[in-house]
Amino acid sequence: MNLDDWMEVDRLGRGATVQLMQHRESGEKAVLKSLSLSMLDDWKSVELFEREASVLRGIEHERIPKLIDVAVDKDMQRFYMLQSYFDAPSIADRRHEDWQEDRILNFAVAALEVLSFLHSHSPPIIHRDIEPANILFDHVGRAYLVDFGGVQRLIAREIGGSTIVGTSGFMAPEQLIGKAVPSSDLFGLGMVLVFLATGADVAKLPSDGLRPNWRGLMRTKLSKEVCEFIDRLGSANPSDRPLNGAAALEEALEIQKRRSAPIVQPRNTSVRLAHEPNQLVIRAPSRKFDSHYLIASLSFAFIAIIPIVKQLPFMWLLSALALLLVLTPTIYELVRSRKQNEIVFGKDKVTLKEPNKKPREIRRHDVLKASPGYGTEKFTLFLTTTEGLIPIAYRLRQDEQVWLAEEIGEFL
Repeated sequence: MNLDDWMEVDRLGRGATVQLMQHRESGEKAVLKSLSLSMLDDWKSVELFEREASVLRGIEHERIPKLIDVAVDKDMQRFYMLQSYFDAPSIADRRHEDWQEDRILNFAVAALEVLSFLHSHSPPIIHRDIEPANILFDHVGRAYLVDFGGVQRLIAREIGGSTIVGTSGFMAPEQLIGKAVPSSDLFGLGMVLVFLATGADVAKLPSDGLRPNWRGLMRTKLSKEVCEFIDRLGSANPSDRPLNGAAALEEALEIQKRRSAPIVQPRNTSVRLAHEPNQLVIRAPSRKFDSHYLIASLSFAFIAIIPIVKQLPFMWLLSALALLLVLTPTIYELVRSRKQNEIVFGKDKVTLKEPNKKPREIRRHDVLKASPGYGTEKFTLFLTTTEGLIPIAYRLRQDEQVWLAEEIGEFL
C-alpha cells in the first residue's frame, strides 16, 4: 500500500487514529486506521488491531467494511489498515432524531441481517462490541457494522481466558467472564434499541436487578409486543434471548409483518370502539343470556297454562298471574343480556363497567393481553392479567374477538 496515493479528507474520531482518506486519482474514499507502538501501554491494542485485519480479510458482506490493504512503516513503529468507507452516520450521531416504532423495527431488522450473517459462520463470528457508535444507519434504511477489533470466533478462545471487549451498558454479563456467545451480540443490540427508544445513557438507567427499567422513560410509544422483544434481546440471562442473529431476525420480521398488517373491523358488529386521547373505549355485549331461566320458565308456564286450556272455573285468573310471574325473570334476563359493557383503557388503569355492577379497576401494568375464549367460553373475550382471566365481553363472534384482541394489544 502506497499511502502517497491517498490524501486525508477528515478525521473520524473512532479509535486512536482514524482518518477518512481519498484516492488522488480515482476519488475513492476509504478509512485509514493507524496504530503507533510508541503510544501503547500494553499489547492489547496490537492484538485488537491484528484481529480486525484478520477477520475482515476472511469475510465479505456489503454492509461490513472490506479490507483494502495493511502496511507498516519502515521503522516498524506504526501499523496501517485501509478499509472501505460507508457514507452513513452512526446511530450515536442520530440519537436525537425522531425514532418511531416502525423506524426502530426497520433498524432492528437491518442490523440483525448483518448479525445473522456473522453468526452463520462455522464457528460463529461474535462481534462483542455492538453499541451505537459501531452501527451506521443510512437514510434508505441500511445498517452497517464497523469496528471489528473485538470480534471473536466461538471456539477460538485462549485457554485461561480472553480479552474483555465491550462498551459499558451494551456488554452482555457473560462477556465479563470471557464467555461471549452469539446472543451476546443480541444483548448489545437490545440495549441499542433501548438507547433509541429513550435517548438515555443505558449504563445509567434505573434497574431492577440486572434488568433496566426503561419503559417509563420512552420518548416514543412502542407496542407491548415490541417492548417484550427488546426485553428478550436485552435479557441478562443468555437462555432467555434468541439463540443467534437468525433466530432474532425471524422474530423481528414476524413482528414487523403483524405490525404492518391493517386491523380490519368485522362487518355487522354490535361492538363500538373509540380511540380517544390517551384512551381506548370499547362498548361490547354484556353478560350472556342464561338459558336456565328460559328452561325453568317454560316448564312452569306449561303447568300454569293447563287451567286456562281446560277452562277450569275461577282458575284462569290465577293461572295467568302465575304465568306472568314465571316469565318475568326470563324477560328481565333477556333485557339485561342485551345491555353493553364499557371497557376504558387509560394511561394507568383499565376500568370495566358492567350494567348494575360497581365499576372494576385494574392497573394497566397488570394487564398482559386480551385473549379469546375457548370451549364453553368460546364467545367470551377475556383480559389476561397477573391475577388471572377477567371476562370483559360476551356473545362475540371469533372475528370480533380477534379484532378486539388486536386493538387492545395495539393500545397496550
